[in-house]
Amino acid sequence: MAVKEELPDGWTLKHLVDVADVARGKFTHRPRNDPRFYGGTIPFVQTSDVVNSPKYLRGHSQTLSELGMTVSRMFPENTILMVIAGSVGASAITKYSVAFPDSIVGITPRNGYSPEFIHHVLVAHQSLMDGVATESAQANLSLELISMLKLALPSPETANWIAEILDAVDDATAATRAVIEQTRKLKTALLQDLLSNGLPGKHKRFSSGKLVLRYPSDWKIKPLSAIAQVIDCKHRTPVYEDQGFPVVRPGDVTEGLLDLSQSPRTSQAEYEDLVENYRPVRGDIVYSRNASFGVAAYADTDEAFTIGQDVVIITSKTESNRFLYYLLNSHVFKQQLRRLSAGSTFQRINLDDIRRYQVVVPSLEEQDRIVHVLWEVDQLIERNKKILNGQQVLKLSLSQGLLTGRIPISGGCHG
Repeated sequence: MAVKEELPDGWTLKHLVDVADVARGKFTHRPRNDPRFYGGTIPFVQTSDVVNSPKYLRGHSQTLSELGMTVSRMFPENTILMVIAGSVGASAITKYSVAFPDSIVGITPRNGYSPEFIHHVLVAHQSLMDGVATESAQANLSLELISMLKLALPSPETANWIAEILDAVDDATAATRAVIEQTRKLKTALLQDLLSNGLPGKHKRFSSGKLVLRYPSDWKIKPLSAIAQVIDCKHRTPVYEDQGFPVVRPGDVTEGLLDLSQSPRTSQAEYEDLVENYRPVRGDIVYSRNASFGVAAYADTDEAFTIGQDVVIITSKTESNRFLYYLLNSHVFKQQLRRLSAGSTFQRINLDDIRRYQVVVPSLEEQDRIVHVLWEVDQLIERNKKILNGQQVLKLSLSQGLLTGRIPISGGCHG
């Protein structure tokens, strides 16, 4: 976020070094992997620890011995750790004393400014730092560049009140993320229970290699090809345009509803050629057979689209498409596909493996009951994702307004 020269009354333009101590981490011994320097009780934070911490440092993946500490240095709690090599600009606040290597800079606020406020400011400047980072073998930020970063600053009292407002939004966002994560875990457990073990009653057992399923006696065992069509696309990359019809790629397919917003577009002529074999419609299942993904999405859209390489359409012959969607995303299905594809030199799941997969199929009435339960869970996830998106938009808007003074605020509003 660029800093404007015209600032509200009471705000000043300063360099980061004017309000914080800025120093690089340290580990001077070579070679770095000498085991004598590790394995003690002193936290030794790595860049990945910072990258994987949303605001506060979640933990440390390494420790130093007393000998290791002789070639490093400690930073106090409430220091902001910023990565300056690789994932430049990633930052987190440590709530305990830590050491770290010179790929991380420690920023310890002073003059009354809280680490939370300075952290919010640095996050707002991250895109700017990404743009000015020098490119060598990997992106890097210099200590001088960070120290001389220009900041628009109100009084410490106002700054810390701004931080409290932005922290509240962050807390709400974190709570929503936790709800989504817990709901996804619930869905995984339900998938395992409803599609693997069946419901209470008389049960049979179905064995396929090391995979043993327990299922109700009135469920049937069938190959997927007996209940669904698996439709491949033409094996070529289409010509993409700025506008036109979405072309779904493997990376565009995630568990849930099909999202076409990030898919590239192609022309009317290309679209008509690509859908010559089959024209996807609402209710179809879009399945990525790329070995790195192997997931299905439900096409709950009336927008015309087509599929690219390593993506197939799966549509029911007799069963519920939504039931098939859950089946394809179940642990049991993925486990058997991994077993069937073991040893393959291809980077995608073989179509014949998908078609011959043996599925346990309940009655249509039972499928509807299972789908109803799982679809309600999916809708809960989608509602919370929309809430999360709104919170993220709110955070961006508040950051842009509060951290530049365009949204005025008094430091005496605590009530």
